[in-house]
This record gives sequence, C-alpha cells and structure tokens, in this order.
Amino acid sequence: MIRGAITSMSLEENKAIIRRAFEVLNRQDLDSVMELCVPEYVDQSNHLRGEADVRRFYNKVFKGIPDFHATIEEIIAEGDKVWVRSTITGTHLGEYRGIAPTGRKVKFTTVLCGA
Repeated sequence: MIRGAITSMSLEENKAIIRRAFEVLNRQDLDSVMELCVPEYVDQSNHLRGEADVRRFYNKVFKGIPDFHATIEEIIAEGDKVWVRSTITGTHLGEYRGIAPTGRKVKFTTVLCGA
C-alpha cells in the first residue's frame, strides 16, 4: 500500500503519489520510497513485506542494475487503486538474482497495482 492513497483522495492525487514513487525509485532514494509506503506494505510479486524487505530487494536491484530506470507507460486509477504499466531498463553490471553480470542492456515490462 502507498501512504496517502485512500478513497477520499481524487484519482489524480492517487496517480500523483505513484508518479512520485517512480521518481524517487529512479533516483534510488529508498528513504523517500519508504516515506511513500505504509509500514505494512506488501509486494506480492516479489514476496516483500515491510520496509526491511523492500530495502533489501531494491539494494540488490540497484547493485545488479546500477542504471535502473522505470518509465511509466500507462497509468489507470479507479476508486482507491492505481494500475501502472511500466518499462524497466538498465545494464546488468552486477550479480542479479544469482546471475553473474553480463554487461548487457535489460528491458522488461511490469504491471503493478497499488491500493
């Protein structure tokens, strides 16, 4: 869950929070990322629960892909939920998920739902 994303906020305000999360993630500013997340944050795709898991996960991502960049391709808000389709790009310069560095460019698409 993202802090502040509640039903009393407008759809545009909810989208703005998600855009801000992507901005700080692209700066690799985990302190600001955590300010946007509620303490009981859960990421079911990556099996993350709470701040320690989030920090550990993204520190590994940033070590493996130091030029990590996420671009929002599409954002849809309805009620208290925001869906985001994004493209992640970077260069595999460090170990990532047990794979030794390849030096190759990476690019993949993600679809996330925040509530």
